[in-house]
This record gives sequence, structure tokens and C-alpha cells, in this order.
Amino acid sequence: AADAGPAIPMVDSLLCAGLEPPIPAPAASAAAGGAGANGACFNAAAQAVQMRETPATAADLLGPPGGGHASKRNRGRRGRNKKADRLVEHYPAEVEKGNREYKFSLVHSSQDRLLRLTSQMKWRLAEGGGEAVYLLGVEDDGTPTGLPHKDMQVSLQKLRAMAATLDCSVESVQVRLGLAQRCKTAEVTIRAKPSVGMPAETRVAVIGEAGVGKSSLIGVLKTNEADDGCGLARLQVLQHQHELDLGRTVGVSQHSIPYDEHGSPVHDSLAEDGDVPTGIYTDQDEAAASLSACSKIATLIDTAGDPRYAKSALVGLTSLQPDAALVVFDAQQVVALPQDASASSVAEAMPVTTNLLRICHAHKIPVGLVITKLDLIEDMPDTTFEEVYSRV
Repeated sequence: AADAGPAIPMVDSLLCAGLEPPIPAPAASAAAGGAGANGACFNAAAQAVQMRETPATAADLLGPPGGGHASKRNRGRRGRNKKADRLVEHYPAEVEKGNREYKFSLVHSSQDRLLRLTSQMKWRLAEGGGEAVYLLGVEDDGTPTGLPHKDMQVSLQKLRAMAATLDCSVESVQVRLGLAQRCKTAEVTIRAKPSVGMPAETRVAVIGEAGVGKSSLIGVLKTNEADDGCGLARLQVLQHQHELDLGRTVGVSQHSIPYDEHGSPVHDSLAEDGDVPTGIYTDQDEAAASLSACSKIATLIDTAGDPRYAKSALVGLTSLQPDAALVVFDAQQVVALPQDASASSVAEAMPVTTNLLRICHAHKIPVGLVITKLDLIEDMPDTTFEEVYSRV
């Protein structure tokens, strides 16, 4: 992600709120700028990076205007941009379920058809818990043919009008290259505005061995404050006195991170002098009123890592029905394992992690990896992040 550059094209200065990472920038070296086909590919790559890194407005988002409205009859006549074909992101075929909808063009859509498409958008929003992603310029089979500038502007305008009728807002527009020359695709994120009911929730279980930093990680994510090295972050997560005495989680606890309508997290403030931290409510109505003002909630489930409390970890991974799991690894423990360690030796060194990963696989729970305490192995030889990650 660091190589890809931080900027993503936006519309009307709206922040990109999608959960997926940006497309990595194509690798380009000085040698790639030579003559012939290599030079042409390098130029195409440079144009793609410039398109992604240059902030755009609603007027010039899609580059200089070119060509008129594309119809189905002349769509196939547009030449493919073969030189930049490898830079174009291809998509899987569209499926009926889920919150992703492919729409090649809305230019020639009548008012009656727009009404039917608005009903379809409402269904996609319900599938995504208040969020839908529309891909303009993409065929139903996932082919990113792309639209010319004028067609894309008209399609975006009609898509915004459809979202407005459902009291939704267009949060971000991410533009990419299309296969057709001088054509582009757009990934549009549409989100419902906060309502009186509870917002959409994503539940993530945080699992791993004891002492790897699961509770501290949750505390840092909640408060956006770094740990002091003496357990300050986990004090925002541990709930019982015996957990505070042991310095580790024994049971299961849930911690919500609300997100505003622009997709930015609303962090808690650190507790001071024994006060209750911001975001921890003693009144149920007060908590419901606070959460209802948000557009999305990420609930992190803190689980125990000690084998003695394995049943508590199982409850967090099964009964609480997480949508995904974060597996936390301690960099020191990973480096301590031999590089040629067998599966049985790894299972013996990390029994809780191994068993919980098997449960995730059996329940088809998506898994993400987190490596903590990298600062404690900086002085060790052959302990770069790439080395630790390869061992994990």
C-alpha cells in the first residue's frame, strides 16, 4: 500500500469510504522507459498513476472530453487499449446476491427504467446493510470496457439522482482505465444516510495466543492513541477486576467503533483519573441514541488466548457470529520458531491459534493477519517485516 501512493481520485472532495484497499500502482523502473513496446507500456503506466494520484473535480474527473454517446451498435467498434490492457482491473461476473451492481451505461435509460433501477438500488442497499457499490462501464460478465467522458458524466448524474430519491449519498467515485481507448470505468460507493434505526454492523473476532496484544490492539483502534508499553491501551478493553489483575482477557467482550456518514471512525477518548471513557454508556437508551447517529459500526470481539479459557474463545468465534476474524501474531514468537518448523511443532507452540484457525476454515470465516511487537525485534538479524510475514 505504501508503494501505491496515498491519493485516490474523488468527486466533490468526498472521502473514499470503501473497505477494499486501492489498486497497487504498476511497478516501473528507469529501464522501462526505453524505446519500443517497453517505452509505450511505461508511458501507459505513468498515465494510469497520474490519473489516480491527481485529485479531480466533478467537471474534469474523467479527463478531457472525447467522443459522443456510445451506443450498443458502435460500442464494439471502439478499439481495445492493448498497451494498457495489463493495467486494467478485471472483475468477476455479476451475481444476483450482494451489494455490488454492474451498470454499463445509464445514458439511454428512460424515466420508467430509472424507476425500476431505483428499486433495484434499494435492494442492493439492503443486501449491503445500507451500502451499495455500483460499477459503471462494466459489462455483466465483468469485462471493464469503459465509457467515454460524456457518457460517464451523464451516467453519474443519473446515478446520483437515483440515490437522492432513496435519501442516500454518493460517498466516493474511484476511476480506473477501461479496455476501450479513451474510456474509463467508475466504482461508485453509495451509502444510506443515518436513520432512526440501528446502522449496519460488521463484527470482527480478534483471536490469537495469550500475550500477543489482542486487547491492546482493540484499545488502540478504539481510542486512536498509542499504547504506553505498560498496558494503557488494554485498560480501555478489560472489564473485570480479575482481568486487570492478570493483565489478560478471560471472557469475551464486544467493543463498537462507530463510523460517521463519510466513513471516518469516531474514536473514544482515554479514561482519566478513573472516569468512564467516552463511548462507554451506563444507560441503554443513551448508547442506542449515540449509535443510531452513525452510518456503520465495526464491532471488535475480544477473545481469550490462554488455553485454560478456550471455551470463551469458542463462544466469541461461533455464538457471536463474526463476519471476519483477525488473527494476531507476536513477532517475537514467530521469530523464535525455526524456519523449517513442522506443522505439529507450530501447533504445539500456538495451540489456540491453530485450533481457532481450523474453526474459521470450517465456518468459512474470512481471516486477516496482524503482526504485533515488530519494534521489539528491530535489532535482531534477518527480522524484517517481509521475513516475519513469510514465516507467518
